[in-house]
Amino acid sequence: MCTLVAVISTALLLAMSQPIAAVATFLMYYVGGVGVRERSPYAAGAVLLMSLAEIVASGPSIPRIIFAAWFLSNLRGTWIAAGWKSDSKEADLPPRLNETLGDKLADQFPKWLWPKIRILSYIFSFGMLALVVAGLIIESRAAQK
Repeated sequence: MCTLVAVISTALLLAMSQPIAAVATFLMYYVGGVGVRERSPYAAGAVLLMSLAEIVASGPSIPRIIFAAWFLSNLRGTWIAAGWKSDSKEADLPPRLNETLGDKLADQFPKWLWPKIRILSYIFSFGMLALVVAGLIIESRAAQK
């Protein structure tokens, strides 16, 4: 789902001639999705906050609300998964698929990529969210004048 939002957001921003915002948004959602796939509560929270910031900045719409609800359920799922006891039988993860290209992109690639970019993802997502919130604050103050 994060990849879908990343592609749609990137296409819309490119259509509005905002290539830097398009690349930053793509990275935010795609890498956040990789983190969610690898059960990172921080990544799930960052993606949810970014989605909520987009709703505040651009106004609510049905697709944005659906995506935000989906990201909220991702956060809830990763939060619950963080509390699992790894030594119990119920905590065994299902085997990762490796048969098709889609399986490799969805199951194998995140497992390989996340340990390499995890720290950079935390820094980037924090910075991106800080910039978006700062922009919202500046915009609201300009509207009040």
